[in-house]
Amino acid sequence: QIKVIDRPVIRSLDVKVISPGYANIPLIEQKDNGNVSALVGSNIQISLLSNKELKSAHIEFEDSTKTDLTIQSNLVKGSFKIRKDNSYIIVLSDLGDNKNLQPVRYYIKALYDSNPEIELVYPTENINLGNDNRVPMEVKVNDDYGFTRLNLNYKLTSSRYEPAQEKFSSVEIAIDKKVKEQIVDHVWNLTKLNPAVSDVYSFYVEIFDNDNVSGPKSARTQIINVRVPSLDEILAQVDETQENIQDEMQKTLQDAEELKKELEKIDKDLKQDKQELTWEEKEKIEQALDKFEKLQEKMESVNENLKQMQNELQQNQLLSEETLEKYMELQKLMDEMTSNKIKKAMQQMQDML
Repeated sequence: QIKVIDRPVIRSLDVKVISPGYANIPLIEQKDNGNVSALVGSNIQISLLSNKELKSAHIEFEDSTKTDLTIQSNLVKGSFKIRKDNSYIIVLSDLGDNKNLQPVRYYIKALYDSNPEIELVYPTENINLGNDNRVPMEVKVNDDYGFTRLNLNYKLTSSRYEPAQEKFSSVEIAIDKKVKEQIVDHVWNLTKLNPAVSDVYSFYVEIFDNDNVSGPKSARTQIINVRVPSLDEILAQVDETQENIQDEMQKTLQDAEELKKELEKIDKDLKQDKQELTWEEKEKIEQALDKFEKLQEKMESVNENLKQMQNELQQNQLLSEETLEKYMELQKLMDEMTSNKIKKAMQQMQDML
């Protein structure tokens, strides 16, 4: 005699993946697919229909843990949280204690919230404190889901007048917590700390992500030292910087004057209605164009150095008249070399190559 057993089977399976709220990931719905790839802490909701009324049902995980499911006739519901990579089967028992044969094994891939990243774009090295007691800084941060806070941590490292501090103090820097990658500009005002000559303050910036499942993770920048210089040191630095800039401008000025003469000669030669340029003439034009491009780059460098010195001093009157005169002379010559007449001549040279 052959006895046929009508075992329970899954007719349909619905899976919902509800990610942790902080991640702002939309609800994911799957039909007849129990494989799940989701962020750790995600809630997985399961709903299935069996071919017959059931007595019990549970999820059996690869690590031997079990989760009971609720039953209403042939409707089964339940949920579990993702903590790690795993796999599972769904075990059904009917009213006669008959179980489903060879249940499908589904796989769980746990996705982990990455650590945040931070970079101190400026300053990148130890600096002197300016006359206004302010330290401008630029910080780049990124994370896969967002942030909870950005902190500036600082302490007095060295002083002639009071003991150094062992622990860092902290102030929060305003940040858009939902923007995953951003550059934050901040100005740290040390006035309330009453910095004195030769005092050294150390600081670093620390970012915290918004992982409320495993706890916020953080990343920090390198430590930067900020020293309060004396007036004598400031003036000595001014003299050295101005001397360097004057030397650089003098050399640039000579190069510019030589190139101007060279361009005028080439322009004169081109006006002689030549049918075709010789190899030597083409070579001269190419060299002149290359020199002009490099000279413009050098002018930008001089400009940048001058602006940096002005910003560091924060008092333009400390710049010597000689430095400013040389700069104006150089600027006038560059204006002449970038006039419409010269530009037209250079375009003509370019077209003839």
